[in-house]
Amino acid sequence: MALLVGVTAVWGWTFLLVRDAVSHYPVPAFLAFRFGIASLCLLPLARREGRRGVSAGVVPGAVLALAYLFQTLGLQHTTASKAGLLTGLFVIMTPLLELAIYRRRPPVLTVGAVTVALGGTALVAGPGALHGAGVEALGDALEVLTALLISLHMIVLGPKARGQPAKSVALGQMTTVCLLFVASALPEGGFPVPSTRVWIALLITGVLASALAFLVQTYVQQQISPTRTALILIMEPAFALLFGVLLAADRFTRWQALGAGLILVALLVHEAAPLFSGTQPQSAAS
Repeated sequence: MALLVGVTAVWGWTFLLVRDAVSHYPVPAFLAFRFGIASLCLLPLARREGRRGVSAGVVPGAVLALAYLFQTLGLQHTTASKAGLLTGLFVIMTPLLELAIYRRRPPVLTVGAVTVALGGTALVAGPGALHGAGVEALGDALEVLTALLISLHMIVLGPKARGQPAKSVALGQMTTVCLLFVASALPEGGFPVPSTRVWIALLITGVLASALAFLVQTYVQQQISPTRTALILIMEPAFALLFGVLLAADRFTRWQALGAGLILVALLVHEAAPLFSGTQPQSAAS
């Protein structure tokens, strides 16, 4: 759990980095470089495990590619804090997709925790993040679509990754995403030489926010359900706002602090409840 919370912190930080980088560099080329770096980082780790598991990452990787394409394009048209809020909608979409696909009704505690966490996410965004919605409508729509694809990715990843080496599955995902963006970048003018600022963003997002983050997510989703994973990942918008305050001088209001607190309470109550009830955590979907 702690590792996955760390992943949300990294992803929250990179909203600002990516938004700045793609204002100076083509989106398909940026994403091809990013996931190419991630693939190179994972290759030595996965080599010991052979090819077993790599193919399991192809389908989740294709879904992930679409999610990152729409998220990155959306960041060109909306604010980083608003993108974080709308992407955070995956926490409510995941149990709904599980219900639609697997006919699995989420536990009452999960429904309550998801509701509280989603309300906290809305408070975290704050009135300032909702300003100018008409101008940013395209970006907003792309981020909502991103949330849906992230939910689908988690649901697809769980069954595919179970019983497979996490490093190989993560490598399969990163390589699939990289190849898809290489193919899409070539007709758009290829790969211009990145500036120093873009290279910094590429290295941080490639190594930390992609290779390490999806290795951790793949491992964790072998242990817990997509809905439970989604509840932990809802902290990403809170971290996105926090780094906006620290790095971009965004104002942190009392309402936003309350929202972050609600997210943490929802997470802690949901995670601690099985310890007191004697029940086991929900297993991943199969």
